[in-house]
Amino acid sequence: MASFAAEWAQVKREASAESGMRLASADGSHGPGGTKLSKAAWTAAANSVGLLKDDIKKARTALEQGQRRAAGNAEGVESAVAQREVYQSWKRYLDDVSGRCGGLQEPLEKAGHDEYKNDQAIVSAFGKLGDRYEDTPATGGQSRGR
Repeated sequence: MASFAAEWAQVKREASAESGMRLASADGSHGPGGTKLSKAAWTAAANSVGLLKDDIKKARTALEQGQRRAAGNAEGVESAVAQREVYQSWKRYLDDVSGRCGGLQEPLEKAGHDEYKNDQAIVSAFGKLGDRYEDTPATGGQSRGR
């Protein structure tokens, strides 16, 4: 897994190479390839993450409503236990993703409001997210030794 600093440098290189996209820098300096960060880009990213978090909340509400309906009709159904496990798994997943969105939104907003002194402060803030959150395992379920 690449470090945040390496990923950050790659994003800046790609942004410079592709269509002249500009990224934001807290101190307004130019990064690799002459990119200059914009407050609007950070703010737009923060807003998008906030919208995603709202969508996740709606999905979780719909999941809970579906679970209540399913639980009411599950008496005597052998697959009900498996269905509850799937529900719990998705509920946990949605909660985790929502938490990550919240954790990501704050540093994006701060970057958009020039609350960081320089690029290193931005890297540090996002690096802390890597310390706090671990990537989710690959899809496909977990083996139960079968």
